[in-house]
Amino acid sequence: RDVYIIAAAQCFPRGGRVYELDIGSWTCSLQKRAGQKRRARHRGDPNSLLRRIGVVRIRRIMTGSATKQFAKAAACDVCTDDLTRQLYATDASLYEIVPDAVAFPRNADEAARVVNAAGNAGMPVIPRGAGTGLSGGAIGEGVIVDFSRYNRAIEDLDVERRTVRVGAGVVLDRLNAFLKPHGLCFGPDVATSARATLGGMIANNSSGAHVPVYGTTAAHVRA
Repeated sequence: RDVYIIAAAQCFPRGGRVYELDIGSWTCSLQKRAGQKRRARHRGDPNSLLRRIGVVRIRRIMTGSATKQFAKAAACDVCTDDLTRQLYATDASLYEIVPDAVAFPRNADEAARVVNAAGNAGMPVIPRGAGTGLSGGAIGEGVIVDFSRYNRAIEDLDVERRTVRVGAGVVLDRLNAFLKPHGLCFGPDVATSARATLGGMIANNSSGAHVPVYGTTAAHVRA
């Protein structure tokens, strides 16, 4: 059976109470934040009950067998233990969302397999660099894809064209240390340059203190 948990629900008009729901097959449980419970049984499609009470979003919880199937299909390092999931439940923002799994692809081919496996399993995909963003972009439900562990290659430097190929996990300070002997640098200078990855900077279109001079990251990405 599929198991679902409600991630967000509307406030009930009477008294402004907010309810969270745990959804099992044909049975729904309404629980007040104060801890009191009220049962609501429904013999038809659970989704019809959810629509009636104003649920806006539900989250599918992966069972043990589904997690194993995803890990096998992803064909790369995948962690589903509680410790790893808790470590990846936060970033530099104020939010905390525990993922179902964390994947560590070594290259683009493995990353593609992770995305395909997650899609087949109905799991959201959240790419992650260093987790230094302040808006919660590196956390979420589903599978966290950590590009910072393995994707650190810097290659194909062309000094004349001022281009270089980098992996998504390359840290900004490391890239600039590589470019400095050639009289070059990567312009956008985020405050967390000692930890921020190029993949995360591209995803967030990061800038920095010298944005009037260098612009944002998007202006420096060729492909």
